[in-house]
Amino acid sequence: MIGLFVAAVVTVALLPGRAAGGEDPVLTPGLPAVRLGDAPPPPDWTDSLNSGNSSPRLLSTTGGFSVDTASREAVRNFYRGVFGTSDGVPMNSTAEVANCVAGTTSRSYQEAILRRINWYRAMAGVPANVTLDVVNYWKCQETALMMSAEDDLDHFPPMEWACYTDDGALGARNSNIAIGNAGPDAITAYMMDHGGNNTGVGHRRWILYPQTQIMATGDVPAQGNYAPANAVWVFDDHFGGPRPLVRDSFVAWPPQGFVPYASVFPRWSFALPDADFSGAKVTMRSNGVVVPVSVELYEPGAGENTLVWYPVGFDNSVPGVWPKPLQDTVFQIGIDGVLSASASSFSYLVTVFDPAVPGSDTVSPAVGGTSHPAVGQGNAYSFAEVEGASGYQWRASRRQAFSLLDGAENGASNFHVNASTGSYSVITDGPVAAGSHSFHLAHPQPPVSQSLTLRSTFVPRADTVLTFKSQLGWAAAKQMALVEVSVDDGASWTVVYSQAGTGSAGDSRFLTRTIPLSGQANRSTQLRFRYAYDSVGSYFPQTDAGVGWYVDQIAISSADIGLDPVSSDITAPSFSFVPAQLGDYLLEARGLLYGEFPLEWGPALGVTAVVGGTGPPVIRMGQPILSGVPLQLPFNLVSGSIGTFHLQKSSAVGGAWEEDASASLQTIQAGSSYRYTLPRPATPRFYRVRVD
Repeated sequence: MIGLFVAAVVTVALLPGRAAGGEDPVLTPGLPAVRLGDAPPPPDWTDSLNSGNSSPRLLSTTGGFSVDTASREAVRNFYRGVFGTSDGVPMNSTAEVANCVAGTTSRSYQEAILRRINWYRAMAGVPANVTLDVVNYWKCQETALMMSAEDDLDHFPPMEWACYTDDGALGARNSNIAIGNAGPDAITAYMMDHGGNNTGVGHRRWILYPQTQIMATGDVPAQGNYAPANAVWVFDDHFGGPRPLVRDSFVAWPPQGFVPYASVFPRWSFALPDADFSGAKVTMRSNGVVVPVSVELYEPGAGENTLVWYPVGFDNSVPGVWPKPLQDTVFQIGIDGVLSASASSFSYLVTVFDPAVPGSDTVSPAVGGTSHPAVGQGNAYSFAEVEGASGYQWRASRRQAFSLLDGAENGASNFHVNASTGSYSVITDGPVAAGSHSFHLAHPQPPVSQSLTLRSTFVPRADTVLTFKSQLGWAAAKQMALVEVSVDDGASWTVVYSQAGTGSAGDSRFLTRTIPLSGQANRSTQLRFRYAYDSVGSYFPQTDAGVGWYVDQIAISSADIGLDPVSSDITAPSFSFVPAQLGDYLLEARGLLYGEFPLEWGPALGVTAVVGGTGPPVIRMGQPILSGVPLQLPFNLVSGSIGTFHLQKSSAVGGAWEEDASASLQTIQAGSSYRYTLPRPATPRFYRVRVD
């Protein structure tokens, strides 16, 4: 382990780009990259595959998924609404690797893993209703412990291994196993199936094996020099049984249709039971242009027989995902020379896209209805149906102007802090852009993301701008300063600003960053500042002054906020709003997937609640205010819905009425009390207020 520099005196004056004490911070290697062993061989029927086959009671939806991959918006919603819910779930592990204690993980963490498995299965078009086995969970915990303790992977571990147990060995024999990550990330690693020993993508084939109905998972976190590890028991008593109905005759990854780029990996695969791919050929085209491919050595034996290839130029020895496309990119796949009972040639299209970018089929549930609902009465509103939604939510909140200026002078009271606060202070007195304090985010060991999330959910207007002072000091290339926004209550985040470390001192001073938020106009938006680590590669673990990311003078201008939000679940895209009092409100709607996973809130509709009535608007003129130079004419809306007010004047009783263009309207209380201000007339005039 490379020695770490520790500041001896906090009060030492700092030179630009130097850590306290005058020495450069030291880069530390990150945990080893994710390692996958060989895929487990088909099960030995002398093993007890699923003792009891008992699945735990689930606290949330984890499967039963299906998705139409021919619909971009259906896939986009499925990814943003379901996939992301398996990220960031606390493991809450009680494992002690150094003491050979396998411990437990939280039920919600296990369910997050299961959701990730069933998400991939649904996208691939195989039954996505896998459940978890309780008995094999304990075996998998022992397996993950053994792999982490020994820092090695083996489906047949010797008894001499640290923390060896017979149950752990049985789990190793029947599981996908990985070191370097755990939980849902390990499932993605199995689907990626990188490494020179995984040319046949056997881990992926077991995850997508159509017959499987029951799995189990075990996980231990990173602890000191011990890497995190995972084991997923992939065999059950349905192995080798009748093949269930699948969406396509084949099982491909990436699958036919639309696929988010982050779930596309260098190795592409095509599986068909009992097929012989030894003489098969693959062609791949994009926009009619041939994409050169290299076909991996054909390897039968894991899951269904599978043909594997990759576009020339990709490095399959390390983890990697498809580059983010600037626009939707269509790939035409052709496979010939297959020996099978169904067909010898296959052709299908895969469209790789960025799910953060709405498509032509995106429908935003914008609420429509009267802009002046009547107080105490039901007012009808509706919005467009959302692709794939099984239900909806709508909410009303009181609208109020919002602005922010925070320079950390009052601590982190405006933010939810998710940081290793036991290792350093997020509030610091140097360096600062202004005032006496700033925010500081750094990566102590182990290097996990550190973030500040604004407590207030706000609604940007078309001209809303975020500005802040930023200084990214000592940071490696894998350490990233990010500003992210979410319009679905934090289920998914979109990057609106990013800056990577340089591997050296970085910024020598604070720089002003200006981020227009017009892309989130009228959307309930959450904001966070996140200092991220890519999990692979060296990083600066010091937390001294000058190391990491400093943020100061965070400002948001020209926005709104919804106070006291009240939401309701509905089955159809319409609702009735009954405002309890006069004033301004925001009305929003969103879709729900599987009754549990919320999608984005649609654009907020600003409305002003007024005194209600069934007849035409009734206006009562108040006593004119004659004091002062301007003439003031107050009036009240007694009943009826508000429209457009017009002040009219006449020179005689029974005379003609005309608009008074010199008058200006002021709102005293929205929906109730108003006042016209105008110059004093030179001759007597009669006035009235008309509304239409």
